[in-house]
Amino acid sequence: MRSVLALLAAAATASLGALVLGEYDFTGWMPVVAGLLFGIVVAEVALVVARRRRPALAAAAGALSGAGLVWAVWISSDHWEFVPRTAWVAVAVGPVAAATWFLRSAGPRAGGSRPEP
Repeated sequence: MRSVLALLAAAATASLGALVLGEYDFTGWMPVVAGLLFGIVVAEVALVVARRRRPALAAAAGALSGAGLVWAVWISSDHWEFVPRTAWVAVAVGPVAAATWFLRSAGPRAGGSRPEP
């Protein structure tokens, strides 16, 4: 049940993040930083809700992060009118950051939860 809730929370986070991030231009270093932070936030939300690190959830967090970033690029580029090359850097960095953060972040997710075996 927690896995389903974690997916829903990550999807909501990616959706809201896409709407906010889409209002900014993807130029300079912004796409790299945005993709990295976007992926980390989506993964962290999933981790907090799920309280367990599962490879399937890591893949889902990465996919949701990528989808959210593509949506943000679509919004930012005025619906594919002008997409800077650097925007695709964000789309590539986000899912990798999400999956890596999900699988490698330190420490248990909830105070009082049992450590992983």
